[in-house]
Amino acid sequence: AGRSAGRPPGWLPAAAADHPPTLIRAATLAERAGRSALSLQLLAGAIRFAPGHSVPHANLAVARGRLGEVDAAVRGLRRSLALAPGFPEAWSNLGNFLAPAAIDAALAAHRRATTVAPADPGHYGNLGLALLRTAEGAPSAERALHRALVLAPADRAHGLSLYHLLSAMGRGPSALGVLDRLRCGHPLDSEVHYERGCALRDAERDSEAAAALRRAIVLSPEITAWRHVLDSLTGRPSRAAPIDYVRELFDQYADRFDHHLTERLRYRTPTVLADAVARARSDTRTFDRVLDLGCGTGLMGAALRDRFKLGHLTGVDISGAMLAKLKEKGGYDATAEADILDFLARDAGGYDLILAADVLVYFGALDRFLEGARRSLAPGGLLAISVEQGEAAPFELKRHGRYAHRQDYAEAQAHKAGLRPLLCEEAELRDEGREPVIGLLLVLAAEPTPATP
Repeated sequence: AGRSAGRPPGWLPAAAADHPPTLIRAATLAERAGRSALSLQLLAGAIRFAPGHSVPHANLAVARGRLGEVDAAVRGLRRSLALAPGFPEAWSNLGNFLAPAAIDAALAAHRRATTVAPADPGHYGNLGLALLRTAEGAPSAERALHRALVLAPADRAHGLSLYHLLSAMGRGPSALGVLDRLRCGHPLDSEVHYERGCALRDAERDSEAAAALRRAIVLSPEITAWRHVLDSLTGRPSRAAPIDYVRELFDQYADRFDHHLTERLRYRTPTVLADAVARARSDTRTFDRVLDLGCGTGLMGAALRDRFKLGHLTGVDISGAMLAKLKEKGGYDATAEADILDFLARDAGGYDLILAADVLVYFGALDRFLEGARRSLAPGGLLAISVEQGEAAPFELKRHGRYAHRQDYAEAQAHKAGLRPLLCEEAELRDEGREPVIGLLLVLAAEPTPATP
């Protein structure tokens, strides 16, 4: 406390305190140990003693960028490049920090890095990831990532990036080939085995997929999400998808969620569920307190506001990335990042309307959810839900990782929870593989609680 900015810590030996290379190495060790403030102090000290050297400026900029100070990072990297225009790592890092807000400048910086250091695979990898942010960048990104792997064939990060890109482009066999090569170089890497299991599942090579997934689980038994993927492949019953599976799925999906659902999958659940509420209670056009469970980016709330006057709208989701997108769009009065069952257990309740659109596909057994929702409803309140329609067991886990429910099971569980069906009908929820996914819409009313004698 009280130390002047840029002065190295007093515990450093005198010979090291004014030796920039030593200060830079010490800063790196401090960063690895999680002592970011000390790392910044050491780097500032290196600049104080060598203001004309580019490396400490670049390292300090990157350290600040990791702490969220993006503008300071960009300024620092530009200072570094003014001192050393041929510093490829500074160009590449500048591209990384510019990419979210200034993609054209970011691409120019990444290309400059590859020009200055054409044999460095990392610069091509960063260029490829930046190209993925552009509307038509996939082919160029593929070429950049291929170049990175030519220079470093066993590079795990670049290989996984190329795999995900090829999968998204619908080139399954090529994507699987990337993983086969990665497995040879990383035989004990659980993520490589997991991704390979998913790719084999998509290729309908189920026995090989199950073996790869089991290998991944043996290597990383703490990752419960991978067990869910294996269960969905083998048909092993379970009560619900693990929370970390759902969180990771939607955190990764957040940036492209709205466009992918509405444009490519013709997602219709919010619209048809809001219409179902309007039909089930045709004399109601106002709801004072509304709870949207699994709110995502707010598509359900928008559909409701098109049809009803809402007082206070609360959204709950397990994915922080989805809630961040929702807050950018607005339209909700409050949000909570929470597991749905935990939220229902601790919330004061009193809602006139609770909705769960495309949420119960991650629940097998419905009893705990329906009981929690019933407790949170005001007298006479409504619960509107969608489920994918099943035909065999009361509920079953499908190979895509979602659950389907039989109508009689859903209605029986609702009755046990004290919920009376006002409406139950089939509807097309979205498309999958160019075919409509058929689901059930249920609007349920809270039955009066029997008086205690």
